[in-house]
Amino acid sequence: MKYYWLLILLFLCLFPLYFAGKRRRKKNNFLMRKRKENTNLEELLKELIGKVCTIKTLDEPVYGVIRQVENHCVIVTDGLGYEKEIVNVEYIVSVSVEKEKKKKVKA
Repeated sequence: MKYYWLLILLFLCLFPLYFAGKRRRKKNNFLMRKRKENTNLEELLKELIGKVCTIKTLDEPVYGVIRQVENHCVIVTDGLGYEKEIVNVEYIVSVSVEKEKKKKVKA
């Protein structure tokens, strides 16, 4: 009878430790997937260097020309190159390329 109490006590102590490790592994897998997605986004942004884009972040959208992509950061300037904004890749929600306006030709 004494051993049953010991086994129950041991089970109650080890049971939460098992699930804590399981939660930790799940969190680490999520973070690793997120890092992998960010590298894919960085590669996409590198293809868009020199194009006029709207980058939607968690806070506010950023409009301008993508100049440089390095170390999880994107440098965006306005069309004239005066204003610079640095955006962290982890906070980017979406990127859209602006269409170039066609000039109307008078016939």
